[in-house]
Amino acid sequence: MKNVMSLFVLLGLSATTACGAGTGDFDMSVRRVALSLAFADEDKAEPVEPNVIVRLIPAPPEALVDGADLSNIPLSMPPKCPAAPEGAPQVDVGTYGILNTPKPGRYPRHNEGHLIITGAIDIRVPFPRASRWELSPVTQVEPPSPVDDPTAPAAGAENALDNFPPGEVDGAPMHEYTITKVLTPEFTVVDTIRLTSRRMILLKRETTTQSGTTTFVPDPPITLLEHADGEGHTWRSAGVDSATGTAMVIDGEVEKREAVDLCGTVHDTYRVLVAERMVNLESGETMGTFDGDPNVYNVASQLGGLIVREDLHFRQTITVVDAEGEAGAAVVEWDYVSTQDSAEPEPPK
Repeated sequence: MKNVMSLFVLLGLSATTACGAGTGDFDMSVRRVALSLAFADEDKAEPVEPNVIVRLIPAPPEALVDGADLSNIPLSMPPKCPAAPEGAPQVDVGTYGILNTPKPGRYPRHNEGHLIITGAIDIRVPFPRASRWELSPVTQVEPPSPVDDPTAPAAGAENALDNFPPGEVDGAPMHEYTITKVLTPEFTVVDTIRLTSRRMILLKRETTTQSGTTTFVPDPPITLLEHADGEGHTWRSAGVDSATGTAMVIDGEVEKREAVDLCGTVHDTYRVLVAERMVNLESGETMGTFDGDPNVYNVASQLGGLIVREDLHFRQTITVVDAEGEAGAAVVEWDYVSTQDSAEPEPPK
């Protein structure tokens, strides 16, 4: 194992989420139903009205208008930001590890892609064409005792100290901050993140829609990225929120370096692959990436671990209870690419 610092990445979209995952990484904001529904025959479940579903996902504003024709929502894109000239050089180089913390502020993003909803009728809606991530100021926290640290790779084991990557047992500083993903005014995801010298860890995820807010607090916390050996490093992490009966597991790989164009400026990144699975045992809701087709995150370690681009494609089953108490199910397929406009946050307003 190389003696290098960690590279960190946020899962997302999620979620999620992911995520992740993540989700949930994308643990959608729906009312929980009886445990028996988790084992009910899905073929006998009443389909969910599309107008209900579009209020639980990041649908564009035109899909949220009362009486909107959900079978004919335009998928056209607004003008894209300028592309870098052919052969433009990279303006920076990715580092092994986070040598500084990410800058707080608002980061606009441009997106392309769509969501496919299978319910009472099959509909296809565009993913919101513009969104933003808001990073809070970073605070330093005291590193926990390695043996007692619930984020340890083998927490509770007699050889827990041996399972820590170098740098996580020597008093290296840890930092925490939040990322608020504003996909639409009605749909936001807030991740509470801890950075160590080797990993980016999800402590909590809060997802808010028009129906309210749901919270996912995994135990142990989920390692969204672990990078100890550079390209080719792999890891697995899992956690369960006992309060909601939600479990999440991810498998990741730091694949290679890859250049990403941020509206005319080319930045070096690490291309990270993440396969994710999430299930709520109480409601029967599930979420996961397609087999053999993981989510892709481009991480700029030299920019504090920012995810400057994400290519997400996963399927989610959600359960909804209507005003009469009747439960229904729907499947949502997410397939979109989201890219940051700039490496720098917007100036304060």
